[in-house]
Amino acid sequence: MMSTEIAELRNGLEQAERSRKQNENDLVDAQERASNLHTQNTSFMNQKKKIEAELLAVKLEVEEAISEARNGEDAANHAMTTAALLAENLKKEQDQAQYLERMKKMQEQAVKDWVENLLRKKLIEKRIKTF
Repeated sequence: MMSTEIAELRNGLEQAERSRKQNENDLVDAQERASNLHTQNTSFMNQKKKIEAELLAVKLEVEEAISEARNGEDAANHAMTTAALLAENLKKEQDQAQYLERMKKMQEQAVKDWVENLLRKKLIEKRIKTF
């Protein structure tokens, strides 16, 4: 009986030893998986930080582009307002020039008429004196 008990104990010991070795192998595999997962996680965290930095840079570029677009739009509006004012001033100047040109022609005609009248009167006076 003792030999059966010893055999059972040896068998149990061998089985426990196999189970221990299997558990050690499983532990090593689990540690390798944990290490691989940790490495992947670190890599993903680094990629996330890089992507977040790139996203921030893109956001800043977009904000700068929007600001430049607004400044350009403001400048364009200012230029259009200035152009409208200049066009209005030009129209006023053209109207004034046309008015002055008409006045000049009228004055020239008046002077011409005055000179003709004066010459007529002198001619009439000369004729009267020669009579």
